[in-house]
Amino acid sequence: MRAAYFRILLAQKELETATRAVELMQRTKDLVEMSVKQGKQTRIDLNTAVIGLARARNQKASAEQKLEQSKIDLTEVLGVSPSDAVGVTGELDVTLEDLPPTSQLVEMAQSQRADLKAAAARIAADENSVMLKGV
Repeated sequence: MRAAYFRILLAQKELETATRAVELMQRTKDLVEMSVKQGKQTRIDLNTAVIGLARARNQKASAEQKLEQSKIDLTEVLGVSPSDAVGVTGELDVTLEDLPPTSQLVEMAQSQRADLKAAAARIAADENSVMLKGV
């Protein structure tokens, strides 16, 4: 039962992360779209952003299904009907003392991954362009 409970907490966190990814990819797509209209980026850049958004939405749908399956698994362990609402509250609190701070982890990822470097540069350019245009 404990494992089923933690699978739900993990699935909830995955869904939160996937939801945030969709929001960020939507914002990126919107910024790239404005840049394309201004002639600062190409349709290929826009297509890349659209594909990224579609992937993020797909991951969110997958996370939603995983959460639902985790809830069904818990109802089976508890011996209740899957139609009965099973609410799970709690925090998935996993701490690792040796793990660097989040900001350092983000910096490490951005310095080591070319895709993140390129995405950050595009977002910064798009935001600067939007700010200059007064949009």
